Amino acid sequence: MANKALQFASNADLFAFASLTLGLPVSAQTPRKDLIAQISAAGYTTVPAQEDAASASSPAAPAAAPATQMTASAAEPFDSMAQDLTPEQRKRRDAQIVNLIISKQTGVPGGDEDVPMIVNGSLMLLPRGKPIDVRWPYFYALTKAVQEIFEPMPDGGIPSKGNEVPLYPFSVNSIRQG
Repeated sequence: MANKALQFASNADLFAFASLTLGLPVSAQTPRKDLIAQISAAGYTTVPAQEDAASASSPAAPAAAPATQMTASAAEPFDSMAQDLTPEQRKRRDAQIVNLIISKQTGVPGGDEDVPMIVNGSLMLLPRGKPIDVRWPYFYALTKAVQEIFEPMPDGGIPSKGNEVPLYPFSVNSIRQG
């Protein structure tokens, strides 16, 4: 997977990097210029480009092949399970394999232990600090594992809404069809 300069990266690449890798509070509707500004402020000048469905398909593949790929994009943001999918589309999405690394957290109780994930009654222990492959439902559960942190206001008060931060910080290396 190659890196692209921020100004040449797709909106989906910018969104995925900002939300999943950096853990920034962005949505699929965040303007492109804001995504670039937030990523730049974090010290990055490039982002990993998601594998393009057209380059992944064989030269003999029909032109309609990219439309059948079920990769995350601006049309299907990571923070959505896209409930309007057909059963076949849901099955393909759930069969996707996400390669990711869950960071070890120093100074946090259990920060170097495996992360337990239960999806529909099936337990999976996700090791920290090394690349692992997980199916989409486990990846989605990991994106929803957040905690709300309340920073004190300058006047000493507590805000009514805190910042959601990942409970288990992780980075995505690739998403492929399983």
